[in-house]
Amino acid sequence: MSFQKGFYIPKVEELIDNAFKKARDEASKVQERDFNRRIIEKEKTRVKIASEEITGTLKNIANKFPNISELNPLYKSLLANSLDIIQLKKALSHLMSSSRTCDELKTQFLAAMFRVQNKNGISKYRNEFYGRLVSVVKRCKASFEIIKNAMKNMAEIPKIKNLPTILLIGCPNTGKSTFLKAVTSANVEIQSYPFTTKRLQVGMLTEKFLEFQLLDSPGLLDRPEEKQNNIEKQTTLALKTIADSLIFIIGANENINNQINILKRFKKEIKYKPFFIVINKIDLVDMGELKEIESALKNYLPQKTTLFKLSLNKAKEQELKEIKDEIYNLNKSWYTKKGKENIKSVF
Repeated sequence: MSFQKGFYIPKVEELIDNAFKKARDEASKVQERDFNRRIIEKEKTRVKIASEEITGTLKNIANKFPNISELNPLYKSLLANSLDIIQLKKALSHLMSSSRTCDELKTQFLAAMFRVQNKNGISKYRNEFYGRLVSVVKRCKASFEIIKNAMKNMAEIPKIKNLPTILLIGCPNTGKSTFLKAVTSANVEIQSYPFTTKRLQVGMLTEKFLEFQLLDSPGLLDRPEEKQNNIEKQTTLALKTIADSLIFIIGANENINNQINILKRFKKEIKYKPFFIVINKIDLVDMGELKEIESALKNYLPQKTTLFKLSLNKAKEQELKEIKDEIYNLNKSWYTKKGKENIKSVF
């Protein structure tokens, strides 16, 4: 889901100026021997071209915007998380109705100009038409801003492919971005401070000729969903709408009780989605602390839960291979469960 490259929404003043300039340029090409007749045809051309330029731009913006009702559940949820969908729909509808108004004005004024055969009367009608046209376009200013803001938000949503999707979940600063970079080809920002990841990031893994899509997500705090901010909600929305499996990244140096509380909040998802645990940053704790973390996790997790212990920034190839193998084993059935139509879309 994305706009065409180079898609641009002008300011209303720019749209008006461009339309009038093109109308003037086209009018200058009119050739009539009779001076009075030449003025009449020039004014008619200016009305026609100015209207068509503005009508075309308004329709183009509205039609190029993705159909909200046809967006996949994640895109729709993320968009609704960042802006008012009803307001956006009204803005798009406003542009379409304004384009119709411009077209109707053109028809109305051209008909009136047809009945006038002197250049002064024609010029008067053209000036009046321009004033009405400017008024219609200026009323679109708020709608333009709403659509521009929506485009900005949509541009930040990563392109999600029709592939088995593995969501990385954890508290801030546990190493989710480091994990994504270590096991995929993703080039992500990694910092030593929390809340580095402010939006979903995609990394692709090819394992045994099959492709898997990993999503790095913003860190979650130990609080109920209704108290999450818009950044945290991206993770929850991805989990509920698109995640086929989960990887919980546990920071060995972070409060384990808070991290287990987050696991508990996703009890339903854990029950129905395959997952495993990665305990990261084990070099920052001693063996006793690590055993306490493992014990706390095992008291809550199902008995057969796979658990990896390592420091991702110092991970050995064999450790990463074992993790990739687990990703493959947990998600390979997607290619048969989802049916032949999904396999066709991948290859």
